[in-house]
Amino acid sequence: MPYAEGRVYHDADSHVMETPDWLVPHAEPAVRARLRPLVLTGCKPGEESFIDELRRRREDPAERAAAAREIMLRKNWSALGAFVREDRPRALDALGFASQLVFNTFLNPLLLEAEHGADLDWAYGFARAHNRALLHFCAVDRRLLPTAYVPLADFDRARAMAEEAIAAGAKALLVASACPARHSPSHTGLFPVWAAAEEAGVPIVLHVGGGGRLLDPHFFANGLPPVPDFHGGTENFRSVDYMAIPGPPMQMLATLIIDGVLAQAVRRRHAGPLRARARPLLRRELRRPDGRRARRLRRRQLSRTTVSPSPVVLGMPVTAWRFFTHVMSSCFEPGVMLG
Repeated sequence: MPYAEGRVYHDADSHVMETPDWLVPHAEPAVRARLRPLVLTGCKPGEESFIDELRRRREDPAERAAAAREIMLRKNWSALGAFVREDRPRALDALGFASQLVFNTFLNPLLLEAEHGADLDWAYGFARAHNRALLHFCAVDRRLLPTAYVPLADFDRARAMAEEAIAAGAKALLVASACPARHSPSHTGLFPVWAAAEEAGVPIVLHVGGGGRLLDPHFFANGLPPVPDFHGGTENFRSVDYMAIPGPPMQMLATLIIDGVLAQAVRRRHAGPLRARARPLLRRELRRPDGRRARRLRRRQLSRTTVSPSPVVLGMPVTAWRFFTHVMSSCFEPGVMLG
């Protein structure tokens, strides 16, 4: 019996758990020579040291059966299909999901760092290796929808990478919520990127980690013992930094709205409702609505879309969520989206 039954469920925020050498087979020679083993932080300290053992254990039939039974209990590399792509379809079967939008887990800060650096050959080569690795992981099952990272640092290269990723089978284009180093994300030179996604019916998505440092680390210098994060580690998500997640995507998407990018790039059937609703939604965000008003807003969203909203989905605030649901609803069959 699958975990989710009775409706069509789409998982809008699933991940592959990278291994230290995950990118190497997919990198071009010049990039491969510069790659270093991934430092896998943010999970329970030392957990990554068991990757090889977990890979061996999956050959045991009893272990494979236990992994399916414990689909909601095992996390990170211990979870069924977390890093061995051949096991991911069994995980989908056990979960009962119609599809999963798949992201990397550890690479967003590194991709952003490369994008903000001076060496654009490295930035785009690194992103290409990431995209190829994720496409390879998802190729095992059509229900797995790969995201491809597009650095926005250079107009021509960004357009070319967006078109390349779409042609290769990417189901969403992932961009950083941090501002590019030398221009705004709303710059007219990036219009071809948004147009390529619009013409292909592929959404642009944001994710945690693409906005740089969430908040000043001194917020945690409170004289109290360190608080473990939600996964049992020490450096990923705790309640204080969780509250900072909406900031970078809110700024990025508000810039796209205010500068008219969405009206230019989104299909007419999406742009009309967006223009009509973005202004009051943005005004409510700027006024910092109280809890009662926020709940009313959420109830209205629930009544108007077949995709269930959340205050923060893929790192997006409520204001941005309306736009996201309009675009994503053209890419998924009706159902419930989990993020």
